[in-house]
Amino acid sequence: MGRFVDGGFVLEDTLNMYPVGAGLIVIQGSLPCLGDIRLDVGKLLSVVSGEGSNSMVQTIEYSYNASIHTGNIFRYDSPHPDHNKFHHVHRFNVFDNDHIGNVDPCDWPHLGDVIDELQQWYYENYNRLYPTEPL
Repeated sequence: MGRFVDGGFVLEDTLNMYPVGAGLIVIQGSLPCLGDIRLDVGKLLSVVSGEGSNSMVQTIEYSYNASIHTGNIFRYDSPHPDHNKFHHVHRFNVFDNDHIGNVDPCDWPHLGDVIDELQQWYYENYNRLYPTEPL
């Protein structure tokens, strides 16, 4: 996370991590980013081996939801038991009031990959996020 904060795109690391018992750890929070973008993170991890700071963990469930004040940009989700039984991403046209979006299968994303994609989206849409007034 440090490289994203140091690079200036993520404004502050506000993620919380805490054990919930039975070898499970939750990571959650909302990362404020440039462009008034917010990335909501929810992850459930399982301790595979080790303990304390030497633990080896694996993600069991995750959701990464990127949004601005007008709506969602995209959301990555782990498989659901009753629908979308695969790793998938919901993509929205946030500038066109799209609240339904499209769902596509995807590879299992790392949080860093999602932040990289969101940062690229920010620069590609900079002029739409900060429209200039006509003279």
